[in-house]
This record gives sequence, C-alpha cells and structure tokens, in this order.
Amino acid sequence: MQSFNHRMDKQARAIEALNDFEGQVPEQKKIRGRNKLHRPHNGQIAIIPEGDSQFRYAKYSIDDKMKKGPILGVILKQEYPPIIEGTDRDGQPILYHARNWSHYSHTVRDDGQTPADCVKAEFWSIYSVQELEDEADRVFEKYAHTQCKNMLYQARPAAVKYYYREIIKSPIPDELACAKLLNFQQYMRCKPDWITEAAWESICKKIRQESRKKNPDGAQNRGGSRPLVETQQYLEAKYGPGQANIINTYCCMKSGVKNCDSSGNAGPIPSQRAQQLVNDYNDALQEKYPDNWQEQPFDGRIAYDIGGGLSHGRLAIGNGAVKKASIIDAAKASETRPSNSRSFQNLFRRYEEQVENNRRLTQQNAALTHKMQL
Repeated sequence: MQSFNHRMDKQARAIEALNDFEGQVPEQKKIRGRNKLHRPHNGQIAIIPEGDSQFRYAKYSIDDKMKKGPILGVILKQEYPPIIEGTDRDGQPILYHARNWSHYSHTVRDDGQTPADCVKAEFWSIYSVQELEDEADRVFEKYAHTQCKNMLYQARPAAVKYYYREIIKSPIPDELACAKLLNFQQYMRCKPDWITEAAWESICKKIRQESRKKNPDGAQNRGGSRPLVETQQYLEAKYGPGQANIINTYCCMKSGVKNCDSSGNAGPIPSQRAQQLVNDYNDALQEKYPDNWQEQPFDGRIAYDIGGGLSHGRLAIGNGAVKKASIIDAAKASETRPSNSRSFQNLFRRYEEQVENNRRLTQQNAALTHKMQL
C-alpha cells in the first residue's frame, strides 16, 4: 500500500509539473547563424594563392570546419562599417552604406584603423602563407571583393527568410526566399544584427530601387558557395585527382556536388547556358587536339574564345582559378580576338547547319524531279 501511494504521489507531482510547464511561455528556439568567429586549435592554417582571386589549402581536409569563405564572411560582418559620410559628384554631402569591399576603406575608426585594416589583420591571424606574400595580398583583395559581394547579396534573402520564419511563422526554403520580394517596411523589420539601423535603411532603399531581373536559365552554382579551387580539392580528396580537373569541377558546381555519381562525375546540368558552354569548350578542345583532347589540361585560351572574350571581365569557365593576364597576353600576341559573343557564334553555327540542310534538300528535290521526268 505504501508503494502504491508513492506511485500516486509521483503521478500527482508529474501532472502538476506538466500543468506548470504548459502554463509557461515556451522559450524561443535559437536561430543558428554564421556570425560567430571560430579559430583553429592548432595554430594558423596554411593557404596558397592560386589564380586571380582564390586560395588553395596547403593541407586539405573534407572534415575541416575552418573554411576560409565562411570565416571571411564572419569577419566582414563583424567589421561592417556604419553609415558612411561622403560627397557626390557635385560636392554635396551624402550618406551611403558599404556596397563593396573598397568601401571598407572609406571610414577611419578612433584607433586610426579602417574596417579594411581590421578585416585583413583578423584574416591573417587565422591563415598564413609561407611564401608569395605579395601575391597573397593581391589575391586577397579580389577574394574579399567577391566575399563581400556574396555577403550583401545574401542579406536580402536572409531577411526574407527571417520575415517568413519569425514574423509570419511560416518558414520558406532558400529557393523561394530568393524569388520573394518584401516592401520597405517589411525589410526594416528584419535588420541583421551586424548592420546598423542607418546602414540597413540605406540597403533597404537600394533593394527597392533596383529592378529584379528574372533569368529562368541562370548558370548559378548549385549546392553552396564553395569556390572552384576549393571544390577541386574536395573532389580530389573524395574521388581522386582524376576528377579534380577544372571542367569536371565546373560541371559539378553547376549540377550540384551532391549529385555526382560514385566515381565523381558530374550529374545533369539544369542550365542550358552552362551546358552549352561545356559543349562549346569540349568541341573546341577536340578540334585543337584531335588525337588526345581528353588528356589536355585546362585551356584558358579556349575558355576566352567561347565566351567572346571576357564578358563582364570574367572567363566563361574557370574564372578566378586561373590568371587572366596570361590569357589576354596570348590573345593579343596571336593578333586575334573573338569578334562576337558566344550566343552569336552559336547562332552562326545553327545558320550554317540550316544552309547545309537546305542545300541537301534542294539536291534531293532535284533528283526526285529528274527521276519523275524519266
């Protein structure tokens, strides 16, 4: 009997505790973010500058969480400048937010350092280069420019996701968040914690002013923002060096690295534009090296030609992972430059195919007419 009463007491206390719990306001779940800076446990991480704007890890590990892209993104957020005071072309005072990496040098703090100085000091306290310090500084400037651009681009869809998750209480996936647009007041309710109120207001006004261009066949990378050189190292570590060439890496980035087969070959590329680039490159490479075109290293000159030069200052394939200066010099030395864009080249090729088809049909019709007259 005593044991029974003991169980009843426990049950009563459990019911009482449950009622107390239900009467409490549930604690809000913490939202995970990438605003916390982590440091390596075993000293600095050695990296090597490569191409125009990327770095290669001296010792790469798939499981290593200290990836330089997210780390630099956190540093850029921590050092993001407040609203900047400047003047327009007429000399009138204006206020503007930092829209790119160069704006990190437009303001000086009380200690005499610019936000750009702080970003560099923080980054090079985590990473190191054994040699090529000047080259590393040059590459870092372009790498920081790219990461800053990506960070500000992600601020808008991140605000949309926050609005639907925290305010409407109806979370939406990343793909839908990128396509959604909020009004100015809704954006203002979703200010990130790393941006000041005045800077976020300026960003929101800029977002509403810019017209959004829809591209149903965009050639954007799928499955993350891992740069090409780092994706090469990932493929090499997981599938072997044979799958880490630039073309297969490019295809994997466009199809999604998670969609690779068991051998590390890229899956289907959804973008017709990206697939056509790969087809044009392989056709040109096979024409240039008919006997062993599959064994050739990446040919930057072909990438230059199939893109009609440097469209928007970028190589069609391998941009950032190779040095464009040598490719441009080679193009100038040969005294030939692509006089038309890739789309025009494709159009002209289809025109030639149509002319050939018309010629063949004309011959067939003439042969049939001659046969009927006999």
